[in-house]
Amino acid sequence: RDSSVGRLEGGGRAGMAKQGLRRGLPTARLRRPMAVAAASRAVERTVVARLDRHVGASGADLVEKLGLGIREEVGEESSRIAPIFAAVSMVVESEFRRQVAEMATDDLVSSPSCHSLLQLMRAARYIPLSPREIETSRALNERDYLAQTFIKVNTRALGDLPPGFKDLALAEEDLADREDGRIYSRALVWFKGVEVERRRGRLLLEKLDFIQCASISTILDPLGGRQLWRLVARILGQAQAGDPSSVIQDESDSRSVDAVSPQEAFESPGHLLRWPLNREGSILGETELADPNFRRIFLLFNAAGDGGDVGDVGDVGVEMHTFEDIPWASLRLIFPKRSLAFRPLEVVRLDLLSLAALVVGLARWRFVDTSEASTAAKFLEDSYFNLSVAVAGLAVLGRIGFSWFRALTTYELKMSRLVNERGGRTTARGAALDRLSREAADERSKEILLAWSVLLMQGPAGEGELRGRVEKFLVGALSRDDVLFDEGGEAMAEMEALGLAERLEGGQLRAATPKDALDRLRSRWLDVFEERIL
Repeated sequence: RDSSVGRLEGGGRAGMAKQGLRRGLPTARLRRPMAVAAASRAVERTVVARLDRHVGASGADLVEKLGLGIREEVGEESSRIAPIFAAVSMVVESEFRRQVAEMATDDLVSSPSCHSLLQLMRAARYIPLSPREIETSRALNERDYLAQTFIKVNTRALGDLPPGFKDLALAEEDLADREDGRIYSRALVWFKGVEVERRRGRLLLEKLDFIQCASISTILDPLGGRQLWRLVARILGQAQAGDPSSVIQDESDSRSVDAVSPQEAFESPGHLLRWPLNREGSILGETELADPNFRRIFLLFNAAGDGGDVGDVGDVGVEMHTFEDIPWASLRLIFPKRSLAFRPLEVVRLDLLSLAALVVGLARWRFVDTSEASTAAKFLEDSYFNLSVAVAGLAVLGRIGFSWFRALTTYELKMSRLVNERGGRTTARGAALDRLSREAADERSKEILLAWSVLLMQGPAGEGELRGRVEKFLVGALSRDDVLFDEGGEAMAEMEALGLAERLEGGQLRAATPKDALDRLRSRWLDVFEERIL
């Protein structure tokens, strides 16, 4: 799930195998059609993302599915499954809460605190953000000029990370973009899950804009329009958008995720103008877009002074923020002190033909018959020409204004969503740690229940075989995408420590019966309760 944007045929690992992706080979690069890009260019509709590590199903759903499976496969009474899950949850949650209580008394700059936080992150199945996700974020944003927003982060608000965390941050040279390097070398970001948000609408204004720009590209491409565009971008100091560096792709940790922007959904002017015009995908019909979002994000940074709500420069003030449903293309929204940025390139990218007509008209007024150019008679004599120049000028100014207004509106909508996030945002450090501990306990409890139940239904197995069985169960019974289950074996080790499984002579694990499992968990919970009382 991580990597650069590339076109995949099919989903998951099989789809990537068709594209010839192999470990150690670079992925395909996303190419965003520019305002003067060819309309016939292949449409990119997916991004490559890393596999989930979290279960992705609620405890109630697991209890129901596993209870039915145990009753059918083993013949055991399924009524014990819910109490077993509740007992496991209580024991596991008490352990993580004790760990968080010890961290709350620390300033989070020591190595033990850093290690404890990383254990919590791993237990909650968060994945460290890598250069692959960052490059993909830039590519997703820059590939479509109809929907892009450029967000600038004030790096003065991000102080140097404490020694315990500094080694975990990305180095500036790890990222192709220097601004990204300055940002992500001063903050730690973890994410959990990538989901696709689908939107449907007519998008009439965007379709008309696309038809005009695609028509311009058809005219300008044979005349060297693309080279002219690159020259303008170089003069204005802008990087070439939508062409991120190739990134190494690991096929064993990848799946394809739908990502359809407006410009990609429209495909071509001919496609939009199909008859009848109100059919789906046509100019008056509805169009479906697909935006990949990070399901959960955890941000850690050291607040440094630039005024406002942060401390003085050099002060250690580790802050933790959690977010939900952050658009992958707008990843920078999670950082403090961000603002919407406008690039000089936007002034000339919108309507090159109108701009050219305006320049020609102004040049004529300046250099041709200037002695009479201002007279009423001369103006009436050239009325058609003057009217066309005026219309071209108004078109340029209007399209620039509407484009910036659209970008500003999109940014404000994203900010409003971030602020009113249905309770998904947490900025207090204590609250963030508490939420992290609850997520870790929930994930670990579900993993233990899954491992024990599958072991009970399908018989003894080694850790590797059991891991594969659980992954197949998640994909088949719960309709999950490909997932990596319990990579480090922590859940299986705790399952064995709780007495839910025993290790045989050959190294395989054998599940305890539901009755024995419940008795052992009851005894373990009484021990935990006595420890709390004493």
